[in-house]
Amino acid sequence: MQLDRIVVGMDFSDPCIRAVEWVARVLAPDAAIVLAHVIESPGTPSPASTTNDESREERERRTAIARLGEIARNVGVPLARLEVAFGPPAMGLAAVADGYSADLVVLGAHRSRAGLRTWLGGTAEQLLGIARAPVLVVAQVADGLPRRVLAAATDPLLAARVRDWADGLAQRFSASEMVMTMSHAPARPTVADAADLATDDTGTELHILTEAERCRNGIIVLGCRGAGRGDGAPLDGATTAVLRRATCPVIALAEPPLA
Repeated sequence: MQLDRIVVGMDFSDPCIRAVEWVARVLAPDAAIVLAHVIESPGTPSPASTTNDESREERERRTAIARLGEIARNVGVPLARLEVAFGPPAMGLAAVADGYSADLVVLGAHRSRAGLRTWLGGTAEQLLGIARAPVLVVAQVADGLPRRVLAAATDPLLAARVRDWADGLAQRFSASEMVMTMSHAPARPTVADAADLATDDTGTELHILTEAERCRNGIIVLGCRGAGRGDGAPLDGATTAVLRRATCPVIALAEPPLA
């Protein structure tokens, strides 16, 4: 697990501001943080309007940079790098993350907006489908350090990465309780005192959901089947359900990219 460079997607909403504050204060206070805002471009301008459109984009960029800088100062990250991109939000955030070789991309969950299903159908779910770096979705955070780590994967290809992240987080926070739920996991998981529950996929998904509901003062590391492949494959049921229901931060790890 490495948390040296972190990109936080910012739409200037309260959930995103709370997310960057939690990342800077709790998750990775020593990391280099990039605040990134993506402005959706209206389309290709006609030649006659190119100059005006360029001026408009530059004005929008300067305004966004100013707002990002204000947020960085207010949350105590005055040295944050500020980036503004144009285009589809998920593509823009993925490009910024690639440009910085980010170890993590962070989003705030908009649970107050017409349900999380709508939000996941937008930027977050698209980002999970294309991002090379793991994606952290921050819904609610408890006071203090996370005391519980839930490591969960229904895909054996992701088990080792999930365990590595869970071990790293458990050590970072001196977590007092760790639970591991794996499909076809090895008999001796590396997370200390973890429960190795090798079951069929359906049973594993149900157990992941049950444990996620209990993980309120903690953090979840979730191996996401269908994420990171860039081929439009849907996320598995456990991934989608946990991201929609979790009451604590969730780090989603993707499958290896398709060749």
